[in-house]
Amino acid sequence: MKNRLTNQPAKDIKEENMKEFKLFATLIQVAFIVMKLCGAIHWSWLLIFSPILLYLVWMAFRFVFSVFYVKHEIKKSRESLRNRMDNLKRLQQEQQEAMNKRKKELEEKRNEQSNSYLN
Repeated sequence: MKNRLTNQPAKDIKEENMKEFKLFATLIQVAFIVMKLCGAIHWSWLLIFSPILLYLVWMAFRFVFSVFYVKHEIKKSRESLRNRMDNLKRLQQEQQEAMNKRKKELEEKRNEQSNSYLN
């Protein structure tokens, strides 16, 4: 799937946005640390490191979401495979039944022909 405006694949755009977010968080992080060390701001260190902490929380969220998404996709593909296997077994049984029926019909026809020759 491509973005109509930039003609880039959607995945590339997401990666580019993530890189921009990471760069922005890093720049803000450096600025906060420099201001804290220079005495320009008197915030707690927790607030100073909040950009990188937010980034880490976001990455953890993405990881957990990815794990559940992959788990869901695996379950879905297993169900699909199971359905395909069931359909294949059903088709094989139908084919076997049709072949047995045809064999029986041919045997009956042969028996009728052999009986008609004998009479």
